[in-house]
Amino acid sequence: SLLKINIPRCFIYCIFFFTIYRTFTLTQVPSDCCLRVKNVKIGAARVADYHQQISGQGCFIDATVLETKHGRKLCVPPGEPWVQKAIKKATKKCTRHSLKYLHF
Repeated sequence: SLLKINIPRCFIYCIFFFTIYRTFTLTQVPSDCCLRVKNVKIGAARVADYHQQISGQGCFIDATVLETKHGRKLCVPPGEPWVQKAIKKATKKCTRHSLKYLHF
């Protein structure tokens, strides 16, 4: 009869489609996203660069990624006052450094 269900075949199809679905959704998360933030203060002088990670733009959470002079990347909460100070100092350093090489 047409209504007879083949349980093992149905189970295999379910596993197959679940695996495809999971593979597809996992490949959509960039490998350089912060998965969590840590509120560990570092000195602003140690920060060489930074960028903002915004949830919904390929990553799951908002974070500020600070890069130290030694190339270490730290995921920190974007709203913390010490993070804002570190960003301000890093931006000032970068602006000063780039202006030094501009010739009019």
